[in-house]
Amino acid sequence: MLRDGELAQIAQFQRTALGGASNSVLPAYSVKGLADAVGAEYVSCPRDAVAEGVVRDALAIGREGRPVFVNVDIDYSQKTYFTKGVVATTFWRLPWAERIRMLGRAVGRHVQRRLEPEW
Repeated sequence: MLRDGELAQIAQFQRTALGGASNSVLPAYSVKGLADAVGAEYVSCPRDAVAEGVVRDALAIGREGRPVFVNVDIDYSQKTYFTKGVVATTFWRLPWAERIRMLGRAVGRHVQRRLEPEW
C-alpha cells in the first residue's frame, strides 16, 4: 500500500497550478491493523534507504505462500513527473492571455511566500 496521507498527486497538482489543495487529506488508518484483520503479514517501508530489504522480506513471505501487506510511505516533497507534465502540457495549450494570467499568479504566489515571515 502506497501511503502519503493525502491524494498527493492531485494535491501536488492543485498546489502547483491552483495555489492550494482542497479535499485531498485522507484520514489516518492502520495498515498493520488491516493486515492483522485478514491474517496477513505486515512489512513497513518508511524511507527509500530500506526499500531493498523490505522488498526482499516481502518476497520471502510471499514465496512461503503467506499473504503480505507492504506499507510504503511516500514523500512528495519534490514535484513528480506527473505534476510537471500536466502543468507543462496544460500551460502550452492555453491561449496567450491565459498563459500570462497563470504565469502572473504563479510568480505572485512565489513572491508572497518569500515575503511571509517564518513562524
